Amino acid sequence: MSQTETFEQDDFILGPDLPLSVVGTLAQGVDVPRLTPVMVDSSGSSGDEFVAWDGTPGTAVGLTCFAESSMLGVKGFSYYNKGSFRSTAINWPEDLTENQKQIAFVGTAISIG
Repeated sequence: MSQTETFEQDDFILGPDLPLSVVGTLAQGVDVPRLTPVMVDSSGSSGDEFVAWDGTPGTAVGLTCFAESSMLGVKGFSYYNKGSFRSTAINWPEDLTENQKQIAFVGTAISIG
């Protein structure tokens, strides 16, 4: 019996600037796919939990490395805080303009192309 496998290239990295991942704390009730922009939620009880980016320019600080769900409580998660990424691979919030996407990560070591 033979098995056929299909290769699908995962080309979310753009250019020679390789991504760097770190660990953060995902706020309770967050359920996001891989490569979702995240921001710090300063309204949380600890003040350093992450949530999905709300579209406010310059407040995104990273991209989730994996699909994440904290529906059962606060949890640790990995996110990229440095690197160059393809804009088309990112799980952006609905109805963003190209300009909004370009300025999402202003002030961070993340670039979008």
